[in-house]
Amino acid sequence: IRIPMRQGLRSLNMATAAGQNVLAARVKTAAKSVCANDFGDVASRSAEQACIDAAVAGAKLPAASNS
Repeated sequence: IRIPMRQGLRSLNMATAAGQNVLAARVKTAAKSVCANDFGDVASRSAEQACIDAAVAGAKLPAASNS
């Protein structure tokens, strides 16, 4: 699944932990939006969380620079 992000990333400094944390939070928010379901049973909540986890794990987040 590709989740387009409408928020700009230019303002984020990926060389810092703060910038990486903001990006990771944006990815998780987008994943929650895509994976959300309206069922309240345990199996549906588990499937929703698995979807979120897979989306976050599959995101190609840039690594911090060590320079």
